[in-house]
This record gives sequence, structure tokens and C-alpha cells, in this order.
Amino acid sequence: MRHVKYCEDQRMPSSRASLLLAVLSLLPAIAGAAEGAHEHGVATLQIVVDGNMLQANLEIPAHDVVGFEHAPSTPGQRAAVETALARLQEPGRVIAPTPDAGCVATTTQVEAAPGRGNDVSATAHAHADDEPSHADFRLAWTLRCAQPAALDSATTGLFTLLPELAQLRVQVIGPLGARALMLARPDSVIEFAAD
Repeated sequence: MRHVKYCEDQRMPSSRASLLLAVLSLLPAIAGAAEGAHEHGVATLQIVVDGNMLQANLEIPAHDVVGFEHAPSTPGQRAAVETALARLQEPGRVIAPTPDAGCVATTTQVEAAPGRGNDVSATAHAHADDEPSHADFRLAWTLRCAQPAALDSATTGLFTLLPELAQLRVQVIGPLGARALMLARPDSVIEFAAD
């Protein structure tokens, strides 16, 4: 399946982009509530560019990362979560901005992962029909870019890193406008400007 793009091109000043970061952080919860559940094989990546800063937030079902969606109960499951987090915390594996922009990660934050100091039920989406809850991995990165004017795209290695991942929903807000697109395996390029 080739990727399907849908675009919303709305130019906005970068000061508005920083305000929208808070809104973007709520979108997975809103989408989960509206849809009733997360979708296996589909991750969401939100990107906000504000001045020389790039903020990226990833949410992906735990099943697509480690093959289970509960708190790890065996040493092997705990090791699988730790190994997955080690790989996902490297921002270049998830999002690698245009090299000419000279972006360097300044922070990486794990917001949720099965068994990582949080209760799975607190980080899960419950199905409306009383099916078991499903946990997600949620991570956030902040990158500082030396040449933000060159920041017009990024690549993602998520499809290589996670064989169970089939699609990536991407939302981008920045000086080149607002854009939403869907990538499907094997596509890896995220264009920040609308076509």
C-alpha cells in the first residue's frame, strides 16, 4: 500500500505554533476517546516547529512495539520494554530532520510505557464494549536546530524499527503551515510544507 496524503495548508506565525503544542499533546487522548480505542499497526507523530525548536510527540500501541499490552510480568517482557525504550529514545531513529538544519536533541521524555513506573491502566485506552485496556508507548523529544530555515522535512525509521507498524499518522505545525499526512510502509519522508 502506498501512502495516502491529505493536507491542510494554513500559514501561521511561529508564535501560534508554540501555543498549538499544548493542543497537539491532547490530540491522542481526544482521538482515542472519539474512536473508542487505539489502532494496532498505526502510530501518531506530532511535530511542532517554533523558531529554532522542533518538538515531536509519538504515540504507538504497545502491541506494535513489544508484542503485548499489559504490564510486563516476566524478565523477558521487562527486557523487551527496556530494549524498545532504548531504541525509541534515540530521536534519529524516530525522526531525523533535514541534515542541513543542524538539529540536535536537547531532551527526550518517556511519558508512558508498560510497567515503567506507571500503572498500565492509567496509560491505556479502554474499549467502549468492555474489552481489555490497551497500553501505548508515548515519547516526546525536543530538538534545537542551528539552521531552522533549512528545516523543511524529516525522515522516520519507525517502519524499519517496528515491523508490526503499518501506518504513521503525522501532524506538522510550523512556519511552513499546518499539515496532516499518512505514511505507509515503506515510505519514510515527512514533508513539512503542503504540496
